[in-house]
Amino acid sequence: MDTEKMIKVTTEIRVELMKEFPVSEKTVYNALTFATGGYAAEQIRRRALELGGKLMQEVKDTAEASPKDERVTEGGAE
Repeated sequence: MDTEKMIKVTTEIRVELMKEFPVSEKTVYNALTFATGGYAAEQIRRRALELGGKLMQEVKDTAEASPKDERVTEGGAE
């Protein structure tokens, strides 16, 4: 399974982060989507959460299911 993280923020928070850290929109985006690391990205993420951003995690199942696979539920085979 694969996990993707991001911090969701409003446009207002995104603009505030760009002003507070004098960086581009792309830099804020990369920090909030965990595409970059380092001190500045960590500071942007921390501040985004302080301002009301929400940490979101999506778990993706990377295993490909075969059409032959049977899934058993409480009532029996599907």
